[in-house]
Amino acid sequence: MTLSPFIRELGRGARGSRSLSREQAFECFSAILDGQASDLEVGAFCIAMRIKGETPEELDGLLAATQLRCTPVATPNNRITVSLPSYNGARKLRLLTPLLAWALTQQGLSVLIHGHATADDRLTTEALFQVLGWPIHRERQALAEHQLAYYPLPTLCPSLSRLMDVRRVLGLRNSGHTVAKGLCLGSGPQLRVIAHTHGEFGTLWSQWVESQGLTALLLRGTEGEPVADPRRIPSLHPWLHGVAQIAAPAPPARASEFADPEWLGTDLDLVANWTQDIVRGKRPLPPSVAHQALVLSQLAQAAHAAMASPPESRP
Repeated sequence: MTLSPFIRELGRGARGSRSLSREQAFECFSAILDGQASDLEVGAFCIAMRIKGETPEELDGLLAATQLRCTPVATPNNRITVSLPSYNGARKLRLLTPLLAWALTQQGLSVLIHGHATADDRLTTEALFQVLGWPIHRERQALAEHQLAYYPLPTLCPSLSRLMDVRRVLGLRNSGHTVAKGLCLGSGPQLRVIAHTHGEFGTLWSQWVESQGLTALLLRGTEGEPVADPRRIPSLHPWLHGVAQIAAPAPPARASEFADPEWLGTDLDLVANWTQDIVRGKRPLPPSVAHQALVLSQLAQAAHAAMASPPESRP
């Protein structure tokens, strides 16, 4: 199969480029994930979409094609599982994603983290889990209630991880990185945490979550990770079955709590020891992490209550 008809639409320039329909995006991405396109075509598609940006219709088609090629993890059917996509890692700041996941388990939630490293200059959740001795499931092991585990993306969707590896050649992220943030990799009901780095991506994800009637928490992440920046009061945007909700207000904080030096440093042993100190109660949980965990817990409780209510009474 050739991708030239799709690339021709996408790559006509700032004024002439056209977006794909949902069906075209699905067909094009299916061919890429199934290895039916040449390396040159895949590279051209990645660059064209990077320049143009995805529309909600394209995003829906890309995600639908990818979900069909994922093998879901068995997660609780009667409870909400929080899905944390961890694909960026930490470049300057301490990596807080594992700490957020642990804080959620303290709220009685099960947490599925999925990720895949496509750059070697960042501290990743997988590396931190390994040092901490926390579970990394390299096979499709079930996730029970009140559990936490990290699943490498190649375990659940090898074709998407191969597409994301194109970054090592081109030096740029591609639509695969965008798609990975919205995947549902559990068999039971999910609460997605979707981070974005730019305002237009926040709008894109809001439109998609609303159109799909999903339960999710959207936020501007820390260096692309799905955790609120500890240096400022986090702005969180919860959605319940596609309806925007109002997050609980963040507690007032002292200026010293947001001082940069406290959060700088990505040395693996440093961050691992610091994380362990918090888990063992020797240090306080960062206020931003505590607030995000509270908002997610409240959203999960609302979603669980809605699951138990008749469909006509849901928002």
